[in-house]
Amino acid sequence: MNIRLKRVPDDIYATFGKTLVATAGFIGLAKYNYLLFHSLIEGFTIVIATFETTGLTSFKIISEYVIISIIVAGLLYWYVKKKYSDSLVFKTVVFAMFFTILSEVCFTLYSDVTGLSNLIGHLLKAVSYYVLFQGLISVGLDMPYTSIFNDLLMKSSTDDLTNAFNRRYLIERINDEIMRSQRYGNPFSVIMLDIDNFKRINDQLGHHCGDQVLQSLVQIIKNRIRQLDILARWGGEEFMLLLPSTRLNSAVCLAEDLKRLCGDIHLDGLERVTASFGVTEYIPGDTDERIFNRADKLMYSAKAKGKNRVVSDRDHTPRAGHRGLIGA
Repeated sequence: MNIRLKRVPDDIYATFGKTLVATAGFIGLAKYNYLLFHSLIEGFTIVIATFETTGLTSFKIISEYVIISIIVAGLLYWYVKKKYSDSLVFKTVVFAMFFTILSEVCFTLYSDVTGLSNLIGHLLKAVSYYVLFQGLISVGLDMPYTSIFNDLLMKSSTDDLTNAFNRRYLIERINDEIMRSQRYGNPFSVIMLDIDNFKRINDQLGHHCGDQVLQSLVQIIKNRIRQLDILARWGGEEFMLLLPSTRLNSAVCLAEDLKRLCGDIHLDGLERVTASFGVTEYIPGDTDERIFNRADKLMYSAKAKGKNRVVSDRDHTPRAGHRGLIGA
């Protein structure tokens, strides 16, 4: 027994289905700010297309223009919201919708489902799907891995408590600066600082208060230094600053400012916060270890002289070739 599928006059299934899909896509755009929902769900029109008859009807032509109008409205909405979107995603959606509009225009022109205009329309629709796949789906698949990688990279280079860089990252960057100085002669300086009487803060007010002091100090320093400067937690209450393209005198001035700003840390029950600073400049032939040791000795010299002070290379007998004493 042969069973024949009865076709519905005026392609009501197809036109109603396509219009519903386009409307749903626009609602998805308004709610989620992307047209991926539109692209994927419109694939179901392939099934709906099985109900299409030969040629066009006035109702069908009108429905195609309705779909085009909805897509154009979506384009305008996306343009208004483009500042909230990734540039690649925005361009991808615009190109995909442009090809979709062209395909819908072709569907208003064909005289037969097997005609050239209908074929071009479906090819343009396929192009729009491909653009969306490359621009949105492929990016969407890559983004989680990129995000995970960036997150791991950030965690491996920063201190969990203060969000300053960690010791390992600082060592890498200082070695980069050493190589840059050896090649181009660029100066750089290093500041080591240690919070005075930090153990007493922890013992009297608790480690929670001590943590707040560390976090507040880091924020104060970040607000003062340049974007290219590197602040790292060296260990405990000790911090290190790497200052690219900075001579000794400028580094000392920064350390004096930071010493003064430490007094801006205010917590209940906490006396005035102070810190001791050791400042040194790169000397040709220095290794990272020699720089760290010199900064450490200068910082402890500041402690020995009464704390809450800055001690630098210029306060000690210079060695030959020390550029920190020349036109800083």
